[in-house]
Amino acid sequence: MAGFTIPNAPDTDKSGLDQSEPDRLDFEILGNRRRGIVSGCAVTASSGATVSVSSGTAYLDDAYYSVASSSSLTLTAAPTSGNRFDLVVARLATGTVTVTYITGTASTTNPTFPTITTDDVVLAAIYRRTNQSIVANDIIDKRTFVPSQSTLSIVNADVNASAAIAYSKLNLSNSIISSDIVNGTIATTDIADSAITTEKLATGAAQAGFRSVANQQTGATYTLGLSDLGGMVELSIASPSTVTVTVPTNSAVPFSLGDRIDLLQTNTGQVTVQGASGVTVNSENSKTKLNGRWAAATLIKRGTNTWVLIGNITDATV
Repeated sequence: MAGFTIPNAPDTDKSGLDQSEPDRLDFEILGNRRRGIVSGCAVTASSGATVSVSSGTAYLDDAYYSVASSSSLTLTAAPTSGNRFDLVVARLATGTVTVTYITGTASTTNPTFPTITTDDVVLAAIYRRTNQSIVANDIIDKRTFVPSQSTLSIVNADVNASAAIAYSKLNLSNSIISSDIVNGTIATTDIADSAITTEKLATGAAQAGFRSVANQQTGATYTLGLSDLGGMVELSIASPSTVTVTVPTNSAVPFSLGDRIDLLQTNTGQVTVQGASGVTVNSENSKTKLNGRWAAATLIKRGTNTWVLIGNITDATV
């Protein structure tokens, strides 16, 4: 890979040239690490005022760009008096990098490099002798090489503690697993359908610290559903009316073993709990009624069609 050449150095390739003195452009190229070449983009003599540029990859302001080859880049004709330096550059315009050139100013004493734009990566300086074609020794390699994107990797220490990687920036070809999350919290809105369901939790919804979602019922009968899982069913009817809560069969509503549902009587009409046909609801001394207004109880599934009722319950009519 070619090295960077500063003019006015009598090396074996350029010893016959009256090169310019070290120029501000040399120091700008060497000092600006936001521009450079990853690979390729070598400039070689072709014929007359024409040069060839190989394909490669350029780096400008934190982005990588492919550079197509140019086998016949024709520069401005050689000066008729004095000598000059032309520059071959890779230039960014509207998201694409292409190869072009910048013509310098001829001088009989001290030719200098022309000015580049902020969208240029310098590939080579071409020494243009009076009325002469470009030959290999006229080309001074000005490429500075930077690491390729594939050789760089971000480690945890590279990410500021106050920074965050947006969801849109993640490569979703791989799934995020539990071990990928360190002391973090996944909010409901972070889940695609904005709903936390039993299937999205390792051991079901009845987890410590979950808020009980109130399901307020005012009718005389109510059959439990999956939406009641981990929640509070509030039953409100005035006496002498009563409320009957039915636990459905597993085939009708597939609750999981260990699922819990809280019941709360919020009015004077007494609540009675029963199982659907084929469902057994066990309790202390076969108690199946809540013990008055503001009494509460919990149903826990213990078998396919077997539940237990615990809490402030009674077998008496109150």
